[in-house]
Amino acid sequence: MTTIIPSRHRKHMWAGPLQPPGEKASPVGEMAASIGQPVLWKIEEIQPDFKPPQGDFHCYLVQLAFSLRPPKDTRVREASLSLRLEKPRGRRPMVLDAFPTEVLEEDKRNLSLTIEPELKFTVFEASVGKAKGQIEFGRVRPVLRTYGLQESEFTWRFEAHPRHPLEGIRRMFAIVALPPSLSQISAVLELKVSLRKGWGAWAVPPDDADGLHFIIGKDKKKATS
Repeated sequence: MTTIIPSRHRKHMWAGPLQPPGEKASPVGEMAASIGQPVLWKIEEIQPDFKPPQGDFHCYLVQLAFSLRPPKDTRVREASLSLRLEKPRGRRPMVLDAFPTEVLEEDKRNLSLTIEPELKFTVFEASVGKAKGQIEFGRVRPVLRTYGLQESEFTWRFEAHPRHPLEGIRRMFAIVALPPSLSQISAVLELKVSLRKGWGAWAVPPDDADGLHFIIGKDKKKATS
């Protein structure tokens, strides 16, 4: 069984200033952000004893990350990252499980997680010894809610904590299941940021949105891991 320590995202999927709501000039200056290139593993590389849902789905672990660099003296109120999977006819792909899923207050523990054979994340406090299949995750600080488990669209919504501004890097994981009729699917990311209540959401400019698509599954030209 392989011990997985997620790699740093060395390449940006996208980086630049987010577009203010309504295509108007930002009242606070440039809201810069970046989205890391997704990293994928076949689930068998991490959990050889996995049990496919419904017996015939094939699954992938997807690591995602984004970074926020708000203007000086400006605090981010809320940020969300959505993972949308292609929805073909018939049986659809879905997000079986995700991490993190819900954090209602600051967590000061250093966390680790493993993937069980049933393809569920199990969280525990990090220790000196590393368990097989363990993922080191560090501290989970921002308040967080999620939406879309076992659906084709999943969203992480982070809210700023009074003592820990919502800026810098945020990292997430999703277990994506593909039906046997699909060897690969297209997925797209959407990042939205809110600075103040009532202002609306800053987002990746529409002209750059095509660059937020990526492939999950077996690629004939390029491996997924």
